[in-house]
Amino acid sequence: MSIPALIDRSLSFYMLEKIQQSHVGINRKKFDDLFIKDFVKKYNMIDVRLTEQLTSGTIFIENDCVKLTIKGQMIADFSNNFRRHWLPAERLIINNYVKGRRELSNEELINRYKCE
Repeated sequence: MSIPALIDRSLSFYMLEKIQQSHVGINRKKFDDLFIKDFVKKYNMIDVRLTEQLTSGTIFIENDCVKLTIKGQMIADFSNNFRRHWLPAERLIINNYVKGRRELSNEELINRYKCE
């Protein structure tokens, strides 16, 4: 991965730059707005990432439904297995260890977003 791509995709770099730009710090309670309203919406991050995945051949869009290609399925399988077997089961998040980092599966949640 190249440095420009790493910086373009990194929420961590974005966060550090925004704190620096504020000159005084950013209110912790406003971080959700900073990322959701500014980073994701202002910089059109969803369409940017969809374009990257279309170009790389990992997804295709059919009748407004985003689907995985065989290549995309293989990469998602790798990512899922890596997450389950190599990432720590607990993660330190603001002075607390939180379980569940390994699993992204949540059928109830994803069912709200499935194509009809």
